[in-house]
Amino acid sequence: MPPAPEKETHEGIGNEVGISFGESMDVCRRLAGRLRAEIFRRLHRLALACRTLVYPFTTLRFRQSVERFLLQRACGHVAKRSLSRPFQIDGLNMVGYLSSELGVGQGVRIAVRSAEAAGISHSLLDFQPDHPGEAKDKSSYNANLIYINADQVLAAYAHLGADFFQEKYNIGFWHWELSEFPEEWAGSFDCLDEIWAPSRFVMDAVSAKSPVPVIRMPHAIEFEVSREASRAKFDLPDSGFLFLMVYDMHSFQARKNPCGVVDAFAKAFPDGGNVTLVIKTMNTRTYPKAFAELERRLQDVPGTVLIDRVMSRQDLYDLEAVCDSFVSLHRSEGF
Repeated sequence: MPPAPEKETHEGIGNEVGISFGESMDVCRRLAGRLRAEIFRRLHRLALACRTLVYPFTTLRFRQSVERFLLQRACGHVAKRSLSRPFQIDGLNMVGYLSSELGVGQGVRIAVRSAEAAGISHSLLDFQPDHPGEAKDKSSYNANLIYINADQVLAAYAHLGADFFQEKYNIGFWHWELSEFPEEWAGSFDCLDEIWAPSRFVMDAVSAKSPVPVIRMPHAIEFEVSREASRAKFDLPDSGFLFLMVYDMHSFQARKNPCGVVDAFAKAFPDGGNVTLVIKTMNTRTYPKAFAELERRLQDVPGTVLIDRVMSRQDLYDLEAVCDSFVSLHRSEGF
């Protein structure tokens, strides 16, 4: 009788090194997933680099939709962590806009000083979405304080990588000034174990949607006025009562509502007099239409001064010190 034909096998190279066919497929899928995520990370960075070019031709809603699309694919599946409790924290990796002259940048810098005052070991990472940066020291602790708002947490996850978050206790520090927390940001909760909020208002808004604990953690306050602080330094009137409003165009003019402040000032002081309204803003080139609207409102209102430039934190403290009243018509997102 002829010999029985040998059965066909699919062992191949994978089994020669002790990897089953199924395991080989899992490895391939993971590699493909990482490659796909890297492609979308690079596309997201490219979109950020080109954003000033597309502002005049696109709407805010469209830009936000594109960013969400890219980030969701750059992040892929955000792995859930199962940390043993109690979790003993040995220090904080503090992540935020450390070198930016933004409110959230100042917030994380104050948090760093608070950690130093409390003797908490920490490392620093200056995060910028288009230039994520590297840790300023080599220390690495088992807890992350991500001082980045909910709308940008997925950007941090995409660019820092899943390994930065895994096997660590992750805390987010968020600001939000409306009572309804946006549903489209719910995916940011998956990256975190706990949320800190600077005010009870923010805590209540986030808690309504959060599956993780939300803790009220007020900002620390520390500032000094320089000896050189004077009205002349900012080309302001030497005499009279000065009202001051400060906002960043990146925070959206409709939300910060400077036009409402201008209208209120015009109604209170229709004939001008010994009073001045000072409006300090920045990043106006990014939003030319909104800035043009503000300038139009100011043209017919006597006693107004517009300052359009980025200031150091010390200069901003000095500006606040030489004015008599701080005016804000948007909800308190920080205090």
